[in-house]
Amino acid sequence: MLPVSAEVKTSPLQKANFCSCLFVWWLNPLFKIGHKRKLEPEDMYSVLPEDRSQHLGEELQGYWDQEIKRAQKDAQEPSLVKAIIKCYWKSYSVWGMFAFLEEGTRVVQPIFWGKMISYVENYDPNDAAALHKAYGYAAGLSACVLMWAVLHHLYFYHVQRVGMRLRVAVCHMIYRKALRLSSSAMGKTTTGQVVNLLSNDVNRFDQVMMFLHYLWVGPLQAVAVIALLWMEIGISCLAGIAVLIILLLLQSCFGKLFSSLRSKTAALTDKRIRTMSEVITGIRTIKMNAWEKSFIDRITRLRSEEISKILKTSYLRGMNLASFFTVSKIMIFVTFITNELLDNRITASQVFVVVTLFEALRFSSTLYFPMAIEKVSEAVVSIQRIKNFLLLDEITQCYPLLPSDGKMIVDVQAFTASWEKASETPTLQGLSFTVRPGEVLAVVGPVGAGKSSLLSALLGELPPSQGKVSVHGRIAYASQQPWVFPGTVKSNILFGKKYEEDRYEEVIRACALEETENIQVVLPLEGHLEGKVDFKTYKNYFTAGAHWPVIIFLILANIAAQVAYVLQDWWLAYWANVQSDLYFVGYLKDDEDVVFVLNWCLGVYSGRILNLFSKDVGHMDDLLPLIFLDFIQAFLLVIGVVGVMVAAIPWTAIPVIPLGIISFFLRRYFLETSRDVKRLECTNVTCAIFVTVVAFGALILVESLDVGHVGLVLSLTITLTRMFQWCVRQSVEVENMMIPVERVIEYTDLVKEASWELEDRPPPSWPNKGMISFNNVNFRHKLDGPLALRNIYGGFYPEQKVGIVGRSGAGKSSLTAALFRLSEPEGGIRIDGILTTRIGLHDLRKKTSVALQEPVLFTGTMRKNLDPFNDHTDNELWNALEEVQLKESIEGLPAKMNTELAESTTGVPCQGSSQEESDIDS
Repeated sequence: MLPVSAEVKTSPLQKANFCSCLFVWWLNPLFKIGHKRKLEPEDMYSVLPEDRSQHLGEELQGYWDQEIKRAQKDAQEPSLVKAIIKCYWKSYSVWGMFAFLEEGTRVVQPIFWGKMISYVENYDPNDAAALHKAYGYAAGLSACVLMWAVLHHLYFYHVQRVGMRLRVAVCHMIYRKALRLSSSAMGKTTTGQVVNLLSNDVNRFDQVMMFLHYLWVGPLQAVAVIALLWMEIGISCLAGIAVLIILLLLQSCFGKLFSSLRSKTAALTDKRIRTMSEVITGIRTIKMNAWEKSFIDRITRLRSEEISKILKTSYLRGMNLASFFTVSKIMIFVTFITNELLDNRITASQVFVVVTLFEALRFSSTLYFPMAIEKVSEAVVSIQRIKNFLLLDEITQCYPLLPSDGKMIVDVQAFTASWEKASETPTLQGLSFTVRPGEVLAVVGPVGAGKSSLLSALLGELPPSQGKVSVHGRIAYASQQPWVFPGTVKSNILFGKKYEEDRYEEVIRACALEETENIQVVLPLEGHLEGKVDFKTYKNYFTAGAHWPVIIFLILANIAAQVAYVLQDWWLAYWANVQSDLYFVGYLKDDEDVVFVLNWCLGVYSGRILNLFSKDVGHMDDLLPLIFLDFIQAFLLVIGVVGVMVAAIPWTAIPVIPLGIISFFLRRYFLETSRDVKRLECTNVTCAIFVTVVAFGALILVESLDVGHVGLVLSLTITLTRMFQWCVRQSVEVENMMIPVERVIEYTDLVKEASWELEDRPPPSWPNKGMISFNNVNFRHKLDGPLALRNIYGGFYPEQKVGIVGRSGAGKSSLTAALFRLSEPEGGIRIDGILTTRIGLHDLRKKTSVALQEPVLFTGTMRKNLDPFNDHTDNELWNALEEVQLKESIEGLPAKMNTELAESTTGVPCQGSSQEESDIDS
């Protein structure tokens, strides 16, 4: 938890004018600061009032509460989808019109292209009127491209903002629900599931909102394109449209598969994160008992099952991406083959109008539409998972908090309660007592007697079946399990409250925390987000998945695919010239060879520690591979398109070079400021200028150009305008997505503890006496930390019981940590004459045992908790339980030692003592 910051700067968006909002110029002051130096927290703007978590969460919570009441009234299951629609449909629908207009401009552009190519095709230097019309068409084309650029980014900016608001609102609801879960409900969920909901499931809202409108915009655009194609080439267009319809049907089937795989993957991810959460929580227990191998095997098995589902999802995504790059070319090929078979003649202008119309369908129908199906399928699964969590039982207010009367604090009368309603034996039965001001009341009893349950009853977390509880005034509760937030001790003590010096000093004196006031509590890798991701990170990422020969083969395959992809455009220009000759000159030679080569060219075309294991690994599983592949293919396509354009009409290199330079510097400028730039508006404005230069340049130099090359270059500029900005955007996304990879790699590169086993192993009978000696021992919990133990000398003799007494922070637990080598001690610690630092950690820890202060239970059976490696018989385990007075309690469980323990299992005696004891096997 960070300290309360100074006054936060107001967001300039609140006062930005229309043009500033249109081009996001209000962010430029922040980019200037980020360009000069590293951004600090005080540089950031405050969140807009309408985007604050509390406002968004309470708004959606209100609709959810209404939906629950409606469902209860109608005896139906409530629908979270309906609550979300009611909350966001108005704002989201408005931006759907922007998507409609954006795709509308894409449909209009081919008409202008066709008119311009027709002018070149029928060029007459003496026809001034035709030239003026051509200039008008070029101006209309430029205006369409500029309008598309503005609409495209306005749409994506605002729908992403809607997705962000929905994500924040749902996170607020999940957090609010987690604080109110009843104990019985806690047994039905896990920390892993909650973390997964907040880390991965809610991210589906950002993704689905970007593409959802294309479920209706895509088909409408397809209808408009079909109409224009019919007007250009007649019935031949239906062959290409049939290919599109087949693809859309396949995408619908893919949607069901995505939904099924997402559901299975999420369940496996829940289990993996839950297990990792338990490992992190109980890491001292695991290490001190040398249980690492057991948990490594368990996590590896869960991860393997999860990856198998992720791989199947990746195959489907690869097919989606492949369809994006190939389907438009297949549609063109099928359409022209059909046109040839019907013996219809076609002009060069018609060829390129058909090509650009199919190209207009490429993003909306073969990328955005399939993405919408995929993201909707995944979002439906996530919404169902979130809804199930939100419907879990909550703690009900068992009794009202009464004002203090100065005579009584707590009054309990004939109180009886059970954690499980079906339990025959109450957890607490017939309790009656009163606590008055100034009294100290101690509740004493053996493990499982109900001490913690009594405190839960006073807090209202254990509802009574009989009797009543009255609480006057306020209650403070000190949890049995300590915890801190990242930040200073001071910020943890204040916990967001205003600093009052006298009161604060009184508290730290009472808690003996004077010397620890300014200690900084920092989580590993906390805040590591700055700096450019280096080449080593990329190398480690790729080589973790495949060897260099495979990587090189995949790169060459991508290059070969892009070469084949752009070659068909070049061939199309040649074929268009042939068609032009056939149409205008009467060239009657049989063109079967032309059709055969066209067939061949178009047919060639070969896809914080828990936070690391949840959100970061989730990004690496779901987002990074797809974005990386998308970027590589877009980059190669841009290179290929530019190469073909320059080869066809060399002077196009003149506007291409400044376009690349400007985009490079804009990308660098934005990226230095933010690692999460989504919108590079200036890049698309530059693309619009590039289209204008190419269009007017073609008209000016018309006499030196042939119609095929003009049509080729003009059609490729449409591809370039969209793919270029997409390539720049995805390059930024790749670098953003590589940050989780860098964090994971840094975590794996942290200094590891000593080897578990060494060649020099102690004899099997060691230790046979139990003599422990400390000789000038110094101990630090961290390599760069202060000494927790200094110059310790002493000896513990066999069969002695030694008590170590001292205040908090005196070093009692540090002595145990040094003995178990949780961090390497300086000096010498010997057990029966053997230096502990000269043997492996497992040889040391397996021959010693410790009763930790904090109790830990892992999900699984009770027997698995007692004996993770199945080294002991049932009789040995029962004898051990009897020695610690737990046999009777475990025998009372439904399946005894085979009882499955949930993460929040109640009624299981797992309370620890207030001291830590270690024991040497002898």
